[in-house]
Formats: sequence, C-alpha cells, structure tokens
Amino acid sequence: MDADETLAMQELHTKIVQCLEPSQLHDYLFQEGIIPENFIHRLRESSRVPTERSRLFILHLKKHCPFNVFLLALRQNNAYSFLANELEGKLENIKSRKKRCDSSVEIAWYDKAYWPIRRIQVYNKYREEMVNERHELKRLCLNLKLSEFYIKQELLKQNWLNLSKLNDASDEKKQKAADLYFISLDAEIEYRRVKYDRALFDDTVLKYMKNIIHKTSNPKASLMLYLGRRASAMVMSSERFLEDGLKSVREATENGERIEPCRETGIVLLIYYNLLCQQYELTLDQILRENLIKIAKESLDHFAQERDNVSFDFRRIVMLKTSFIYLGIGLFCNILSVPVCQTRLDQARSCLEHALRDWDRMELRWKMIYHFANGRIHEIQKRWDLALLSVKESYILCKKGGFNREKQNVLIFVDFIKRKC
Repeated sequence: MDADETLAMQELHTKIVQCLEPSQLHDYLFQEGIIPENFIHRLRESSRVPTERSRLFILHLKKHCPFNVFLLALRQNNAYSFLANELEGKLENIKSRKKRCDSSVEIAWYDKAYWPIRRIQVYNKYREEMVNERHELKRLCLNLKLSEFYIKQELLKQNWLNLSKLNDASDEKKQKAADLYFISLDAEIEYRRVKYDRALFDDTVLKYMKNIIHKTSNPKASLMLYLGRRASAMVMSSERFLEDGLKSVREATENGERIEPCRETGIVLLIYYNLLCQQYELTLDQILRENLIKIAKESLDHFAQERDNVSFDFRRIVMLKTSFIYLGIGLFCNILSVPVCQTRLDQARSCLEHALRDWDRMELRWKMIYHFANGRIHEIQKRWDLALLSVKESYILCKKGGFNREKQNVLIFVDFIKRKC
C-alpha cells in the first residue's frame, strides 16, 4: 500500500478493528497469495481477544496486501462492502486534503472526523416476511404439525434449486430463495434439538446448511447461526464435547457482536445459555447462575427488535427458561441441589405470570415447561396435591411431544411427589 492508502487504513483503523472478523476474508486472501493457509489459526493462537486479532491482521495486510485486493476481499459475498466504500471515500478525502494543503487551505474539522462504528445490517425489504416464515416453521414443529412442516420445507428447497439454475433470475430472487431454504433447515435442526436427536451432529442437514451460507443475503448472520447450531449439535452428540461446544458458540457470539441485534443474534445467545446451563449443572457455581440470568435478559433486547408476535413469543420462552434457574431446575427438568430462597421463588412466580398471559399461543413444549415449573413451586411450598397435579400434566405433555431428554427426569419428580402425598 502506498502512503495515502496506508493513511486511509490508519484513519479508519478503529472502525475496521471493531467490525472486521479476519476469518471471513481468509479464503479469498489465501487464494490471492496474500496470507498462508494457517494464518487465521496462528492469529487465534496469538490472542483470544477478537479486536486484537483484527489489529494483528490489519498490520499484516498493510505490509503484504495491495489496497485494491483488500477492497475486493471486503466485498466478497457483500460481507463488508460498507467498509470498502468508506475506505475508498477516505482515500479520496485524503487526496483532496493534500491538494488543499498544497494550496495553503486549512482543513475543516469535519474532514478529520471519524465515522461512527456500524454493525452489519440484517434488515432488508423482505426481512419481516422472512422472520414471519421462520417463526411459523418453528411453531409448526413445536406444535407437532410435522407433515405440514416437511411439505413447506420441500417446497422451499425446490424453489431454491430451480431458481439457482436460472441464468435470468435476479440475484435478489436467488438470495431470497436461499434465505428461505436456509431458515427451513434451521427450523429442522431446532426441532431435532428439542427432540434431543444425538445423530444430528453427523447428519447431512448441517452440511446442507453450511453449503448454502454464501448464497444467502447475509452470509455473516447465516454463518453465526450455523456455528451456534453446530455447537449445540456437537454437545448433544456427547456431553464430553461440552467445552468444545462452549468454545464454538462463543465464536458465534463474537460474530454476533458485529451484527445488529435481531432474532438470529438472540437465538445464538439462547444456544450459549443452554450450553452454559449444562456447565452450571456440573458446578452449581452461583456466579455462573447470575451470568445465565444476565444472558437471558440480554437476549430479550435482541428479540425486541422484531415485530410484536415474534418478540412476545420469545419473551415467553425466556421467562420460562429463567424460571428454571430461579427454581433450581436444570435444562432438562432435573432438580438441582441448590437452595431456593423466597426472593428467587417470587422471581420465578413473576416469570410464570408473564408467560401465562398468552396461553393460547404457547406451544406444547413450553406448556410442559410451565407445568413443571409450577409443580416445583408447589413442591417447595409442600403443597403436595397441587404439585402432583402440575407435574402429572407436565408428564402427559412430555410424552405427547416426545421430549425424550426430559421425560425420565419428569417421571422421577412425579414419583418423588407421589411418595410425599
């Protein structure tokens, strides 16, 4: 890079470091011979801090990468086009300033100002349609309307395959079709997680999801979601992979920090919550418990960016999940050996009251969770008859939904309460 190009990089340094994920440019820059194949791996070994990795990456590029090649890399898959545009604008600005300096004209203060840091945007003109479709797919699965779900998924798949082969189809139409097929795969993975399908990690559905990422309208957001789902499936295949899964989902949340808050970033936070909850069950660390509550609350801010019914449905889910933490219940309805004080009991009851406000919209799975939490409150207060009624109802819904991972723990709790009656 020449002196002007290096100065443009310098003046936008803070923004580039905050926004850029080096791994997203790796393949293109490796192809162009700018970085070695294992460069990103070496970066990750040198620092765990995302911004520090970005800083080291930029320092390397200043020495070894032509400016125009870096701009092309930024524009791959439209991931960082806004950065490329701003760098070009900054370069023109620098050249104009030099000309003004040569004419002894003072540079105005606003020509020196930095642009505010921006996140990658996910909201486009068909965003609402996309989120609505994804939410309906979720509800179909959780309400066990599986034949309707798979018919829809096949239609979305065929639409994508047909459009991808058409030379005269616009890029926008192809991206929209890819987005719809991607969210149908995501919905299937989510459902199989709920069913605790241990074979998911090695199944082709994750491969299909990965292969279509670069065809979607926002590859960055799609990659983040894929990393989260893959981490969840990894731990589900064997709990000995819990540390690896947490490492992977943290990488997904790091990616999410560069994407404006939305449904997808909220989902990745909930995946992180689920895996961290499994770690909490092993340690019963109260600091970790407080961190779980903090993550749950943070996810609400992300879901709140979507339209009301999506936001409210996820609020209900988060309230029910948080009630489990307050009541000393594990992720899969196992009772933990932790004290539950009156404050926590009141907080759990408040969560359940919020969840109950729209019972008719509540999916079967979350009705099961609600009854179990309600039964736990009655059990703590030694109201055995009411506890038994609630937990029995939870078990009926658990069997109906085929929620295999929870079923044994719910039955154990039923038997425990029966002995108390």
